[in-house]
Amino acid sequence: DPHFTEGISNLAGCLYLQGRKGEAVAVYQRAIERRPRVNALHLNLGDLYAQEGLEAEAIAQWQRILRYDSSNEEAKRRLAQIWEKQVE
Repeated sequence: DPHFTEGISNLAGCLYLQGRKGEAVAVYQRAIERRPRVNALHLNLGDLYAQEGLEAEAIAQWQRILRYDSSNEEAKRRLAQIWEKQVE
């Protein structure tokens, strides 16, 4: 349901912008519990982790997508970017 994903992302984004980062993470985590195979939720949670410098957590979210959808270009791109940063 794209409306569910969009609503969750909007809510988490608003919380994040208000500095309520822990709550934003919790929103994504609860949504993922309900719909574990919605790639956009994992992408967005990974992005949030990456913005906070939590690279291992971000990588875990993006790798989880590839377990179910090995052709997901967004997850591959994000992983490549973060691994490039680690090498620098």
